[in-house]
Formats: sequence, C-alpha cells, structure tokens
Amino acid sequence: LEALGEENKTLREALTLRREGEAGAIPAEIIAFLREGRDEFLLINRGISDGISVGDVVINRNRVFAGTVVAVAAHSAHVILVTSPSRSVDVFFPERNLRAITRGNNSRELTVELVPQEADVKVGDLIAASPRATGGRSFLTLAEVREVREAEHEVFKTITALHLLNPAEEEVIVLLAP
Repeated sequence: LEALGEENKTLREALTLRREGEAGAIPAEIIAFLREGRDEFLLINRGISDGISVGDVVINRNRVFAGTVVAVAAHSAHVILVTSPSRSVDVFFPERNLRAITRGNNSRELTVELVPQEADVKVGDLIAASPRATGGRSFLTLAEVREVREAEHEVFKTITALHLLNPAEEEVIVLLAP
C-alpha cells in the first residue's frame, strides 16, 4: 500500500505539470543508480516507446532537477545526473538575485563557481536551475548550500551544495522537450 501511495503522488505531480502547460510529463521508475567512469547515471524504465528522447529533462516529484536523458532504448533511458563531474549547470540563487555555475562533484554534491566574494550567500540558501539549463523551465530547484568558504585573497567564494535529489528514490518524472 505504501508503494502505491508513493506512485500515486508521482502520478498526481505529473498531471499537475501537464495542467500547468508541460507538453509531456511522464512518470518513470528508477531501475538503477550507475557510475560509469567518474559520472553518475540513473537508468529509468521509460524509453522510445514512451516518447522519451535524448535531451529530455528529468525531475523528482518535488520539482528538483535531476539530470538529462543522454541515451534511450525501446523501454529504458540513461539519465546523467547534474552531480556528474562532466556536467556544469547555469544556476541562480532566487533569494539573492545572483547567477552562478555549478559543477558536479559526485555523491549528491555540487561545487558552485564564479560567486563573487561580496555576494551574500548563506548556508541553507536554495539554488535553482536556470531556464537555460532546463529547456526554458524556471521552476526547478537544484540544491541547498551546505558550505561557504571565503578566501581573503581570492576573487570568488567556494561554495558546496547538496543536490536535493536522492538517487535512492524510486520514481521520477520525465519532462519531454517541447
């Protein structure tokens, strides 16, 4: 019953996204969490037969940007997570009106780059994925600031953030490209 309840929550969120104007929001289950080289991937149970294609955005039901579809088979797809070291994402701090770049650091961690020393960023601040990174969507959260390190003789701060997607979750939503 608990599993059905969780599935229903994901289905309701997919329907809400469709009502809000998403061209396609397809619920999917995570089959596996994979590491290939230094990168992190999810394998999901939806593929070409469900309308999934390379470049589609994957989120969880809390609208956290998980990653992007990079390979598709008939009934499955590989999603590279934003926490992969080979990925950089254009982001913004909604409460601070500040843009930056995050780079994956594996293990649910992101490093935020190009944040000026004078920027007022605090532990606990939320980071959102920019519309440029998510196919025009401005409502996707990404991470929460865990550490802010200031260096007296540096131009930029070093910020570490925790990705708000837990890859152990069993369900995600694929947002089809418009």
